[in-house]
Amino acid sequence: MVGTFGQVWLVSRETADVEQRAYALKIQSKYELCKSGQAKAVVREKNVMMRLHHPLICRLFGAFQVSQSFIDSIVLR
Repeated sequence: MVGTFGQVWLVSRETADVEQRAYALKIQSKYELCKSGQAKAVVREKNVMMRLHHPLICRLFGAFQVSQSFIDSIVLR
């Protein structure tokens, strides 16, 4: 799925377990976020999601940056 600032991919983690988990991998362009003034909002969103633990809200598994993108991995259940 393509959004305003990047893309979201449905991915799975290959493990030895029988049950595979699905993840949403959200990749956002740093250039587009900075150009539109949304970079601070993305960092704030990540910080809020890292603290949330609720059965009805998807859990943020991890987040990191590379030279041109912010990347979030969200557990889907």
